[in-house]
Amino acid sequence: RWIAFHTHEESDDIWLMAADGSGEPRMISEGGNETGWARWSPDGRWVLFPSYQRNESGARRAHLFVIGIDQESGEVTAPQTRVELDGFEHDVIHGEWGDDGETIVFEAAEAIGQKSLWRVSRAGGPPQRFHEYGSDQVHSGIGVSGDGRWAAYVDHADDGFLQVFRVAVGGGEPEQLTFDPSHKTQPSYSPAGDRIAFTVFDYRVLFWQIDPNS
Repeated sequence: RWIAFHTHEESDDIWLMAADGSGEPRMISEGGNETGWARWSPDGRWVLFPSYQRNESGARRAHLFVIGIDQESGEVTAPQTRVELDGFEHDVIHGEWGDDGETIVFEAAEAIGQKSLWRVSRAGGPPQRFHEYGSDQVHSGIGVSGDGRWAAYVDHADDGFLQVFRVAVGGGEPEQLTFDPSHKTQPSYSPAGDRIAFTVFDYRVLFWQIDPNS
């Protein structure tokens, strides 16, 4: 019934619009800075998204935020709230919902080329780290299966290409899912959990020579 989306129309925030196109879109977040993708909870009551904030010293760090939404009216039931991650000091790059809408699975950037997967309650608290991997894609994104069992992510494979992998939420041995010689990014599970969509791209640079006499 509702579409939550990120736009730079007036600011760097999350907006809400009716899926049938009726009414005017309206901004539901505030203070956005490099805001990421919005994700609906399974019950449609919450919108989850990452965004940067600056602390008192001016240092910038990415956090997770949630906003409560009434599915009947589209009105905000709980204003934008930061998900407090106890003892966590890294940038939160992307977040997805677990199967119950009370658990959040998120991807963090710990250092250049070093990323990790975590889970935490929607109410916040100490996050649990369950996987780490290397990737030079900062915003490659993750996908979580509808039953909350699997997290899909992008990592360098032995063939040198960025491939889609999955790992059990909670930890375990990762499994490579794609093998063709192309670079992947932004994996996303179907609601049934039987398919994963992703983007394929090329690292390609083209040089052109212009004849000044032509």
